[in-house]
Amino acid sequence: MPGCENRYYDYLIKEGMRVANIYEDLGVPIVINAAGTATRLGGPPLSNVVMEAMAKAGEASVYIEDLQTQAALLIREVTGAESGLVTSGASAGLTLAAAACMAGLDGARMRQLPDSRGIPNEILIARSPRNAYDRALTLAGAKLIDVGIDDWAAGAGVRGIEPDVFAESITDKTAAIFYLARRDDRMNLRALVAVARRFGIPVIVDAAAQLPPRENLRRFIEEGADLVVFSGGKAICGPQGTGILCGKQELVASAAVQMVDLDVPWEAWNPPRLLFPKEALRGMPYHGVGRGFKVSKEEIVGLMVALRRFVDAEGLHDQWVDHLRRIAGKVEGLAGVDQVRLVLDAPTPLLQIKLDEASLKRSPWEISTSLRYANPRIAFNEQLLHQGVFIVNPISLRPGDGDLVVQGLAKELANNLRQLN
Repeated sequence: MPGCENRYYDYLIKEGMRVANIYEDLGVPIVINAAGTATRLGGPPLSNVVMEAMAKAGEASVYIEDLQTQAALLIREVTGAESGLVTSGASAGLTLAAAACMAGLDGARMRQLPDSRGIPNEILIARSPRNAYDRALTLAGAKLIDVGIDDWAAGAGVRGIEPDVFAESITDKTAAIFYLARRDDRMNLRALVAVARRFGIPVIVDAAAQLPPRENLRRFIEEGADLVVFSGGKAICGPQGTGILCGKQELVASAAVQMVDLDVPWEAWNPPRLLFPKEALRGMPYHGVGRGFKVSKEEIVGLMVALRRFVDAEGLHDQWVDHLRRIAGKVEGLAGVDQVRLVLDAPTPLLQIKLDEASLKRSPWEISTSLRYANPRIAFNEQLLHQGVFIVNPISLRPGDGDLVVQGLAKELANNLRQLN
């Protein structure tokens, strides 16, 4: 965009300059985010407290090992795990978890990965629900082994995948068992952990989107998981590119060692032992498979502040409900809207707006796309759009955004009403 580059550099060099809207200055349209915490939208806005903490963190240098160790102590406190690590997102956490289960504290294995030949490298995973995110496990060199038949999920019967089936697939090549946490999952994690314990196999839990409720920060560790991954940039409202890996101390330490910058002479390296047990490493590994997943000091501090706020927050659910009720009251009765429904039995309340498709000239998908690139741009959660339902998730809505959602939707629907004869 002509002139944008000059404006950008002007912003950078004018120390202390305050810009009402940095995105406007850069020529980037802001999106009214009614979709929730999607990465493609940058996640929810950061609080002033988190932003101020990140700005302060940027004013000095620290040893990342020291900062990650303090984060580990906080994560240990709020999750009940033996240790914890701030990662560059939940997906990176899964890759590091797989690397930790394959390598442990064996420096030779760390140096070998992602070439996992000759190393136990198989991770057992329920045939359903497989999803695109479990690919993160394979980036470390792991091989995914599908387990079980899920007649319940397929609608072919009432039986799901039962934990004992995993025992049939465990061999000397098995490095871990993977469990995807879902609200509607019928597999018992405690029973799955019991199977894994019989064979000395760790269990990795992907709980990236399982907050809220905040009780889930402790739930999976209490049920026996060895490693648990959470997103830091979703409901915790930390920096979008952060995540949490927590669990057994040795496994978290393996992940940490395979992530941090190790360009340090062995004799001169004296890190905190919680995350970096030097005596157990028997020599300095090379940069690990997670080296590209580094997390900045600003992000680590931001995640720590956001995590504390998330744990201590009160009344947030009620605020979300009130916000959605106000939007619902303004959407009801709009031409082109068939039904408005509040969903309050979920950890995050949602507002479902069902369109009257018979009265509209364009499909829900076309209308949603038009809103995505309108002025202002408005993004809805589209999970039920195939049923003609727009979903409003309140997590990422700023003050005043609700009115813009209503105005944008009303204008788009009015422009697409069929002419009645």
